[in-house]
Amino acid sequence: MREGQRAPRRREDVLAAACAVVAERGADATRFSDVTAATGVGVSTLQYYFGSREEMLIAVFRHAAEADFAEVAALLGGEDDPWRRLVLIASHLTGAVGGDASWRIWVESWRWALRDAELRGEVLADYSRWRELLAGEIEHGVRENVFVIDAPPLDVARQVLALIDGLALPVVLGDPAVDHAGAAGLLANALGRLTGHRNTSSPAGRPSDGMKVQLRPALDDDMEAVGRIWAAGWRDGHLGHVPAELVAARTAETFLTRASTRAPDTTVAVAGGVVAGFVMVVADEVEQVYVDGAFRGGGVARALLDAAEQRVRAGGHPIAWLAVVPGNARARRFYERQGWSDAGPFEYETTNGILVPCHRYTKALQL
Repeated sequence: MREGQRAPRRREDVLAAACAVVAERGADATRFSDVTAATGVGVSTLQYYFGSREEMLIAVFRHAAEADFAEVAALLGGEDDPWRRLVLIASHLTGAVGGDASWRIWVESWRWALRDAELRGEVLADYSRWRELLAGEIEHGVRENVFVIDAPPLDVARQVLALIDGLALPVVLGDPAVDHAGAAGLLANALGRLTGHRNTSSPAGRPSDGMKVQLRPALDDDMEAVGRIWAAGWRDGHLGHVPAELVAARTAETFLTRASTRAPDTTVAVAGGVVAGFVMVVADEVEQVYVDGAFRGGGVARALLDAAEQRVRAGGHPIAWLAVVPGNARARRFYERQGWSDAGPFEYETTNGILVPCHRYTKALQL
């Protein structure tokens, strides 16, 4: 009986190790012998714990699902802000932060659920549980005036889950255009749109006391975050407005690579200890201005643009300029509100020699 008393603890240890085996090998290729090799627990003991190999795999799926819920509950324990809570849940589920082992097991559970009615019911119940959790956070955000939605919270939660699935699959499959960093940026941007996320700001449009922003020269350590924000923001403002060959060339990896050499040109906005946005200036050109989707609407973009104008002015240039694609109406409205003027269309040559129709915006500076 003493062995039987130890079994629950030992069984949990075995399940945790078996999860790693299934994530690496896939459920169909996982045998008792593979788990034995990973744990040192004999086949007879595995049969005692689980009965059959199939029952062991179903137990792995259940263990992984409960571990995900427990991990998210721990992450939420010290966080009260509705937006950050929502991002924590979604980031965990996409695997955009950390590894993707749990997502590999989730995919395996889907496959098995297609032919196992009992498991199918459990997987659908998990989906309902996540959906209700997300809906609760969205409803909380609406009450706190952080989110503005035009559909019931449960429907928005369904859309959030669809977003999570759509981002996680290419990451798990190794799509070079959607790496972990790119997925994290796209996730925050799309979540902001789905929930109508708004950063509370003062009438003057400056960041509120809840979102203190510091501007400083970029450090090399900042540039991975800069590349992530750049990749997500570029796609947000350019897809459908630039040549297809440029979209194909601008993978998430290219933004990370380009950003890695651009720290001397870059000023970053830091909020809550993380990079919230950045601006790059080269001579008299304000070359890039992007804000993480989680921080839009709080005055970060305006602060960055002010810093860029100061940098151009300090370089002795009386006029600053920047390029905007015609279809990026949101950006054009923003620049016009900040006193920039549309100087007309021209063709902007990108770093890989592609000509992009743009509008040149200018602003006279007092030296």
